[in-house]
Amino acid sequence: MARINYKEIDVKIERDGKRYEVSATSDCGGNVSEKFAAAELDFDFVLTDEPKETTDRHLLPLSNLNKDNLSLITTRPPSLMRAQDFGQLLFKVVFKGSVREALTLCLNQAKAENTQLRIRLNLTKAPELASLPWEFLFRVPQNTFFARSYNSIVRYLELETPFAESLLEDPPLRILAVVSNPEGAPRLDVSGELEKLQDAINQVDDGRIVLEPLYKPTIKALRLRLHEHRASDPYHVFHFIGHGVFDSSTNEGKLLFENEVGGVNQISAQSLGEILATHRSLRLAIINACEGARISHKDSYSGVAQTLLRSEAAPTVVAMQYVISDNAAKIFAKSFYEDLLKGSDVDTAVSLARMAISDTEQEQGRSNSIEWGTPVLYMRAKDSRLVDFPSVSTKEEIKVVPATSPNAPLDGHYQDVIRALLGGQLVPFLGLNVNLFDQKATPRPPAYDELVRRLAEFSRYPYHPGGLLAGVSQYAQLPNNLATLYDELDPLFNDEQFKATNLHRFWARVAREQTLYPTDIDPKRKRFLVVTTNYDALLEQEFIKTVKDFHIFSYIAEGTDQERGKFVRKVYHNGLGGEPILVELNNKELRDELPVILKLPGTIEPFNSKIRFAITEDQYFDLLTNRELTSILPSQVMTKLRGSHHLFMGCTLSDWSLRGIFYRIWEKAWPSYDSWAIQKGVTDFERKYWEACRVKLIDVDLAEYITGLAERLPPVKKSMPEKDD
Repeated sequence: MARINYKEIDVKIERDGKRYEVSATSDCGGNVSEKFAAAELDFDFVLTDEPKETTDRHLLPLSNLNKDNLSLITTRPPSLMRAQDFGQLLFKVVFKGSVREALTLCLNQAKAENTQLRIRLNLTKAPELASLPWEFLFRVPQNTFFARSYNSIVRYLELETPFAESLLEDPPLRILAVVSNPEGAPRLDVSGELEKLQDAINQVDDGRIVLEPLYKPTIKALRLRLHEHRASDPYHVFHFIGHGVFDSSTNEGKLLFENEVGGVNQISAQSLGEILATHRSLRLAIINACEGARISHKDSYSGVAQTLLRSEAAPTVVAMQYVISDNAAKIFAKSFYEDLLKGSDVDTAVSLARMAISDTEQEQGRSNSIEWGTPVLYMRAKDSRLVDFPSVSTKEEIKVVPATSPNAPLDGHYQDVIRALLGGQLVPFLGLNVNLFDQKATPRPPAYDELVRRLAEFSRYPYHPGGLLAGVSQYAQLPNNLATLYDELDPLFNDEQFKATNLHRFWARVAREQTLYPTDIDPKRKRFLVVTTNYDALLEQEFIKTVKDFHIFSYIAEGTDQERGKFVRKVYHNGLGGEPILVELNNKELRDELPVILKLPGTIEPFNSKIRFAITEDQYFDLLTNRELTSILPSQVMTKLRGSHHLFMGCTLSDWSLRGIFYRIWEKAWPSYDSWAIQKGVTDFERKYWEACRVKLIDVDLAEYITGLAERLPPVKKSMPEKDD
């Protein structure tokens, strides 16, 4: 794509008492100036409706941060009509007389030369004007938004030290993505946003762009990462996803990083700028946080974006002046980075991204939406061109999936799963139908429908395909025949001739190796957790052989009054199990990073002849209603469960009991992370349940899927000797 050239007009506004002087300088319009009175510009103009109750990422309850002089609440984009009205007011008041004539001359000349116009807006000495949404400048009588086109509006900061401009000529463009979601701040789906960013980059990736997340966003970790990459593989883009605040008492913007224990650490933009300035390869900062573009009415350099420019952290900054939706953020990232790689100037890439958001809004019937005006561009360099890479026509010409690979269409999905796994944010769920993994194996534990049929025959319950296990089990134990039901079930899942499958061996290997992957994630995330709603002990047996050191938590459906409705924990060291321990409030927390097997309905393993698993309707009612999971499971397990992607294998959602378990895990909130269910030939009936739970279906045979995932899992750099079998 040919680079877009710009004609430029510098517009500088300075306050002089109760009036403002507007100076316009350009090659096409010369040097002109006009004045307007402060009263002409209605600073009380209401741009947005009153906030409504919402679950949008930046409008959640403010917890303990909405106090003193800190503010996390920002506004949504204004309505179309209000944006037009205010944009017309700006155009009428600021661009008047000779200044408008100069602007018109430049626009006409740019059109004649097949170029575009860049307005470089200098509000250094009028900070109260810098917080206005200049992106909605509306031209009359043309009846168009100036910025919803190839034309560009840039907030230009006048600084004493000029920026030494240089182009990045050798790929790749390296992006450091800092994702921050500290405890005590409103919870954000930062990992979901990171995934959307990665997904957007994957769509344009041709080997010339690399995204590297910083999962533990402490200042210490940031300094260390920048230092490690200072000499080799330096970063060019700093991309922040998280919360921003503006402290009115100090008139400065701040970003919320995490401290060493995961709590809030408010980092001033000045401090962050000083850290980033040590990494001299940085050319661009993107601040995807509320308040990122806000400044003081007294100081043009007080906001996060402006301070990063002043501290020489980066010559160009893109920040958000309104809440931006997940969809718009994804569209912006894809379009923006795609055009950067084509050699576009940053402001061209921003303009094209705005138009991409606007086009999508039109296609979706939201023609009144103006979310495209959310990104704000700040510059201290005269030229915003970032890269000059050799052009590549398509991604497929660079990376071709071999035709012999049976799982080629799933490569993108596999990348997502492995990325989540290596980031410590993947929890596999194993259901009864994993027993169909190796259907030739005999004997083997029964799968879901096989168990339903067996219990229906045992209890003379009228069997029909698709029957529910909890309902059949409830009938089978009537009247007061629960002990007989367990006598029937025990041999079905506790046969010494049962053998582990490649699925059990795969997840045991992953559990053993996950802590060895070279990653700087929070150690708490490294703990491998697998959830099983199966009753057999095949997974545990494979963990004993392969992992050696791990925990098992099993639910107790039947036991003494003290035991019922709680979990029992068994710890294995070097393959030997210790005494079972009833999980109580005073002993439920974990003090190590060992892998965990969580058996939610319980287990067949005879911890105690009176301790039994949940299978009937009554037992599931107790599991789902009697106690909060947070009160009977370690906080480390619950945090991992709720802060991870879920990979469902052999699970069926047609049974309400399993859906109830999922709802119990997620409580009242839907999962914040993408989750997937591996199920071949799923029925429409089952599909609707998965979709209602916002889980993506992967229509592939489970054995084929595990093979493909194992082939793509990167090798582990051994940092300790393997344990002897």
